[in-house]
Amino acid sequence: MRVWIDVLTPKQFFFFKAMKESLNSEGYDLLITSRHYRELEALSKIMNFNMKFFGSHGGANLVEKLISSAERIQELTKVVEEFKPQLSLSFCSPEACRVAFGLGIPIFTINDTPHAEKVMKLTLPLSDLHFAPWIIPYKAWKKLGIERSKIIRYKALDPFVWINRDRIPFNLNLEGKKILVRMEETQASYFLGKKSLLYELLERLTQFDKWKILVLPRYKEHLEALDSYKNLIILKEVVDGLSLLDKIDLLISSGGTMALEGALLGLPTIYLPQIGELYLENYLVKKGLLFKADNVDEVLSLIPKLLYDEALRINLKKKAKGLISKMENPIDKIIKEIKRLKVKAY
Repeated sequence: MRVWIDVLTPKQFFFFKAMKESLNSEGYDLLITSRHYRELEALSKIMNFNMKFFGSHGGANLVEKLISSAERIQELTKVVEEFKPQLSLSFCSPEACRVAFGLGIPIFTINDTPHAEKVMKLTLPLSDLHFAPWIIPYKAWKKLGIERSKIIRYKALDPFVWINRDRIPFNLNLEGKKILVRMEETQASYFLGKKSLLYELLERLTQFDKWKILVLPRYKEHLEALDSYKNLIILKEVVDGLSLLDKIDLLISSGGTMALEGALLGLPTIYLPQIGELYLENYLVKKGLLFKADNVDEVLSLIPKLLYDEALRINLKKKAKGLISKMENPIDKIIKEIKRLKVKAY
């Protein structure tokens, strides 16, 4: 059986890297595509993971997003038609879903971000099966255009798939307490028109010289905007995220994959929501593994306790291990459904 996988983000990279190993062991023939994107291209080299790159993201401009997507659809159509897959698998890639639909290829999607409504509305109505964490209610997906009968839920958060993988070591020779700030998806459709609170936070954090403040950007725009900030350590090169989390004392994020990773590692993590309430992050807040702050002042007030309360830090590790022990591997559930799929011969 031939399966086409389209990878669009670092999170998807690690999920599908683990899944590739399982699919290969089952004898599946794979085509893995991606798009030109700073973090993805670097990760593919760092981890020696072969992908074929087609098209680009399009940035924060709506016209450029549309043009880039249309061009990528054209490029993918040629290579996918030649490969003739019997299944398309993606984290709701608009281009993958459109190409697969146009070529009559069954579509399986995976996703844990119903707040990305524009992308979901372009993809979920085309999906034959959709896989998602059990925390997200069926109604959150149904309003985006997919029937409940097509949704399969797994009892896990996605980082469960790769949280225990081997790290890629790198040097971070810094003394003292280290705080990492992960920049937001400012070019995502759901963030357009919003003002980032993290720049204000970073400006305030530069006043505290007793802590080492590291910043992990996503885009070139972040690197340019942060260039004028003093007393920050900007991680300009793409690094292994888990290896980085192993070396710091505190993570600050607006949500997303790294916040989930930090929580599941038992790392003190502050969650500063900027795009509304997120199901997965709120679940971890209730479990006591994420610390929610509603504004910059609240972030600053949380930092000392999370850095220096050793009993709290030990308890977080214990809680995280307990939560992970109760999760199932989403990949097993997805492969089970792939095996049940009746495919057409070419």
